[in-house]
Amino acid sequence: MASYESPLEVKHGAPATGYENLPLTREQQDSIHRLWDELADFDDRAASKSLTHCMRTLCDWIGAQNAHWIGAVRLASGDKIAADPLNGWRIGCATVLHPQPDSIDAVTRANEEMDADITGDTTRTVVADAGRFRVYSLGTGIVEMDAFRQTGHYDFFYRRRGISDRIWVVFPVNENAESYFLLDCLDEGRSFSAQEMQLAATALRGIKWFHRQQLLSHGLGIGDTPLTPA
Repeated sequence: MASYESPLEVKHGAPATGYENLPLTREQQDSIHRLWDELADFDDRAASKSLTHCMRTLCDWIGAQNAHWIGAVRLASGDKIAADPLNGWRIGCATVLHPQPDSIDAVTRANEEMDADITGDTTRTVVADAGRFRVYSLGTGIVEMDAFRQTGHYDFFYRRRGISDRIWVVFPVNENAESYFLLDCLDEGRSFSAQEMQLAATALRGIKWFHRQQLLSHGLGIGDTPLTPA
């Protein structure tokens, strides 16, 4: 099995600017350690409460107005992976900090797009790097934005929700299961800063146990073999 102990990697389309290794302040480091302690203090049966606490805390830190957690699973193996538009990856479950009326429909539509190979360029980019810890944002060039804004995917998943920027932080728990945190900025014209990306990424990088716990608590098996469609 591949190793998943890769260093922090902030993905972007523009040339590297060095912010992948921005130092955090002592206060930020203390806040991260405090969050880790708080998450560890939740009872094992309170995984949903710990997830809500984690998402709310991250939003407060970086000025995000909403957050999503996605448990992604690989539903294919062998030759079937090569034939699948997203190498077998699908949304196993999803949780939204502040649900909207069509939140459930959005998950259904996302999986339908994946099955039909018409999913958005952001999804393709994030899934393409499966197997490593990674961080992206709309504001740092995950896709060519002028073209992306013309797509139905952008209209449904971003424009209608007033999302001006989004951070993806993805933790691979094993080769068939990954934990996604999505943090959304709803302030028109504002993008997340490199420091805010670094803060969110560092907070989520050191707690593999927490990502595994969330997957298990949502009924997603964590094993060495791919899940079946059932």
